Amino acid sequence: MDAIATEQFNHTIYSENKCNRRCSSKVFILLFILIIIPISVVDSKECYLPNNGSLYNGAFTPVQYHHHEMELTHESISSYVNNSGRSLAIIALSHEWSVNRSFPLDQVHAIQSFGAIPYIRLMMRNNIEQYQAEPIYTLKRIRDGMYDTELRQFARVARSISSPILIEYGTEMNGWWFSWNGYWTGREEGPALFQSSYRHIIDIMKEEEAENLIWVFHINWHSNPEEEWNIPEAYYPGDDYIDIIGVSAYGALLPEDKGTLPFSYMMDKGYVLAKNISPVKPVFVSEFGTDLNNKCSSATAWTEEAFKALFDEKRWPDIIGFVWWNAGWPHDNNPANNTTMRIEEDEKMRNLFQRCLASDKVLEKYCEKQS
Repeated sequence: MDAIATEQFNHTIYSENKCNRRCSSKVFILLFILIIIPISVVDSKECYLPNNGSLYNGAFTPVQYHHHEMELTHESISSYVNNSGRSLAIIALSHEWSVNRSFPLDQVHAIQSFGAIPYIRLMMRNNIEQYQAEPIYTLKRIRDGMYDTELRQFARVARSISSPILIEYGTEMNGWWFSWNGYWTGREEGPALFQSSYRHIIDIMKEEEAENLIWVFHINWHSNPEEEWNIPEAYYPGDDYIDIIGVSAYGALLPEDKGTLPFSYMMDKGYVLAKNISPVKPVFVSEFGTDLNNKCSSATAWTEEAFKALFDEKRWPDIIGFVWWNAGWPHDNNPANNTTMRIEEDEKMRNLFQRCLASDKVLEKYCEKQS
């Protein structure tokens, strides 16, 4: 448990980072709008969840020295694609309300130019600091409609986008590094408040007919604090609201981290949490990665084990895709102390990604029908 607690505490340093349908749990078919390039052309078709162990290839690819998670450009995406050797089906970014409340249209267009779909983390918070209560965009204010104007405008722009959009609110809500965790919102009363606030956000966007939004409920693999009130199920808006259950599972987050846990150990537990939340919803690895500079754990060994479990072992049959967190950040003025998960910065990692992502289990296009 000490290793788990250490890993979770260190996570706080990093963690800045419906289709309006009733999706049958038996058929597992999602109906969305597929992007066709050029962007101005819209086509509609059925989108199928991956089968036979296939997974959507995804990544978060910000600029190298980003100050916030909206700093995503055509060049930063190209850098990852070129170094990994594989096109992306899904590209993640954060919509930071501390920066602006407008739909991130430039970033979404950059993502679409690669034939990928966006995965937007709706970060309704005043700043990126961790371990503190939110003073402005509180759950009560969201639930009571104070930000409905901004949410409706977001939805109107989103519905005009010629592709599906994965979207979530309340990233890793079972971790107290984020202000929407119950620790900061009334403890026992917090999860129910989160649930009603998330439902309100989705209801507003459904009223605006943003039918291309695919809603994700994104948990951390391990709840912190480990209290009975902090179980992920308590925060869940319900199957009528959510399309996909996302899970985060990180290895080393600092160069000095010790006791890094294997990806499979964390995902085994995270997958059980996800299926307890909803047995019928597909699961997504919404964030994973490990520090390339860690002195105690081999990043290539950690990542190779993760890819083997995902691609070869088919260890978690309902997982449909993943997002590698291709980012780096400083901790002080000494570059030697930086954390980085950017594969551009390590030849062994580049070679590993090029080899592993060459698997026929990796899908470069979303909504690709498979045999």
